[in-house]
Amino acid sequence: MSLLPKDPTYHRVPGKGTDFTGVSTLWLGEDHLLVVEVSGFTERYKRFSYRDIQAIVLRPTVTGRAINVVLGVLAALCLLFAANTSDAVIITVLAGTAGLFGLGIVINTTKGPTCACQLRTAVKAEPLKALGRLATARQGIALIRERVEGAQGTVTAEDIAAAQNLPPVAEAPRPQPVAAAPRLPDHYHGRFHALLFYTLLGDAALAATHLVHQARWMLVVNGLITMAEIFFLVGSLVKQQDSDVPRPLRRVVWWTLGGYGALFLISIAYSMYISATRPGIELQDLSPWDDAGLLALMIASMVTC
Repeated sequence: MSLLPKDPTYHRVPGKGTDFTGVSTLWLGEDHLLVVEVSGFTERYKRFSYRDIQAIVLRPTVTGRAINVVLGVLAALCLLFAANTSDAVIITVLAGTAGLFGLGIVINTTKGPTCACQLRTAVKAEPLKALGRLATARQGIALIRERVEGAQGTVTAEDIAAAQNLPPVAEAPRPQPVAAAPRLPDHYHGRFHALLFYTLLGDAALAATHLVHQARWMLVVNGLITMAEIFFLVGSLVKQQDSDVPRPLRRVVWWTLGGYGALFLISIAYSMYISATRPGIELQDLSPWDDAGLLALMIASMVTC
């Protein structure tokens, strides 16, 4: 276990990088930045003097969005398989697995966009894995910058003139500090929200058709629509983050997620109830007009959509 948390000369930089190679953290020392990489029972330390740091490069990445897409597809597959079986144990396992994938999406989205940071000196470029989230990276870079400026100082017009052997220039009046301009939200075209809206309309139309006509092909179409809804729902949540999407529309997407999740859990519970009270009968074989509970679920599904 690292003894750095007990050392008063080191202060932890926000952020922690975790991958298949181990865990990476950053620590501010008195005259250097310390990179700590822990892999199993092995700890590796890399020291970078504040005087040697030339730049820290920050660039956004799509890693967070890719993770959400993968988790969304896996959750959709679990829900699709759960919707096409009547075994209570299998339904419970698949529903729980889908819930874990959904929880992963929520946690990943809450942490914010991902990024990649690189520290550069005159002899090497070191990736800062601990600064993997944009918000955390900005906080960490601000702390490191204070230490670097304290060690290297800041360049003034007189310093530049002296370095170029030019006559010193008159010092310009020091500007009054002003508040930093707020970060403008990214513009979003709204395609994922539109596709989600059309998919929900298709789901409502299919549910209404199922009230008057039952067929096996509807189960296949319903499974495909369910996968599309989850994909577009996850995409909408990712795209609307830090964008100019109006707040009411953001709430609609979250309400849709909540209603969809509640309806699915109720459907799973009712399917298990049917399996326990009517052995040999599957929920998809029942007609909504022959079962009041199924009819209520169909109506709730149309209202949610």
